[in-house]
Amino acid sequence: MSQPSGTPEQLSPDFQKQLVIWAYVCAGSTAVFVWDILNNLRSEYSLLSRRRLSAATVGYFASRIATFVYVLGITFFTSYPLPDCAVAYTAFDAFFPIGVSGTASLFFFRVRAIFHRELLPTIIFGCLWLVVMASSITITVAAGGAIGVGDPTVCVVAVRVSAAFFGLSGIAITVYDTLVFFAISYRLVTNFQPEQRTPGEQIKVLFSGANLPAFSKSLFIDGQMYYMIAVVANIVTTVMDFVPS
Repeated sequence: MSQPSGTPEQLSPDFQKQLVIWAYVCAGSTAVFVWDILNNLRSEYSLLSRRRLSAATVGYFASRIATFVYVLGITFFTSYPLPDCAVAYTAFDAFFPIGVSGTASLFFFRVRAIFHRELLPTIIFGCLWLVVMASSITITVAAGGAIGVGDPTVCVVAVRVSAAFFGLSGIAITVYDTLVFFAISYRLVTNFQPEQRTPGEQIKVLFSGANLPAFSKSLFIDGQMYYMIAVVANIVTTVMDFVPS
């Protein structure tokens, strides 16, 4: 939540309402994430203890741990009167690029596996992953720290630049997720479709996944579900960054 105009004693009712809503959103996000961790605890323990450690495994756990620390920290930041808002925000915000980069790396490894480690897709999506990582760092750069306002004290972010600058990360992630989704879908569909199909039929199959083997179709549908959720969430977040509060 960016810094309001006026002194701490002059917090407007509208801004106070925004703070409350933001705190509820953060608390809800943390609750969902904790539920997801508990629901997958057994499989994650198996992944860590029974399989060889790989770059994908490191990326997965980096994503999970960093995201959990970030959402939990921001929940405390928005709902609890912390003694030093600036230090707390810097500590919590440092985990945002790690979580985003870790999550994006998983899709890089998936694309690389689908394309059988071909050089060109590896280079293209490797560069796109670097763009996502760099854009996520802009969140920490754009924020000039945090201050305590009001009584009781509420922590808010002191923004250095235009709030729209925060939307760059959301745009980069949305573009990256879109390209990953279409690249994987195209590869899966073209591997199992007859060449005599017309372009229109191929496009239709690209969105339906018809005639794919069971495993490939499961992977295809899983990608569609993630893409839908991720893109909707990123679009909403980006719009909120660009629309003045």
